[in-house]
Amino acid sequence: MAIPTLPETIARLAEFTRDAVIITEACPVPPGPRILYVNAAFTEMTGYSAEAALGMTPRMLQAPETDPAERARLKAALHAWQPCRAE
Repeated sequence: MAIPTLPETIARLAEFTRDAVIITEACPVPPGPRILYVNAAFTEMTGYSAEAALGMTPRMLQAPETDPAERARLKAALHAWQPCRAE
């Protein structure tokens, strides 16, 4: 039996949470980091399929109703190379 790699382990764990999980590239340069992975909770919460989200930037989730302060907090975390949790 092969030992799972870290990315495989993370993906397995992410599938068991009810929180939406998005994994992006680390580099926050324009037009933004590309989405590399989303879990099932993301697809249920947003209505986007994994295929539609992969390769896009998280900006696809912004709308006129998006709180500017929350967006600024997320941007600051990305530029500081820190994880961030947002709603």
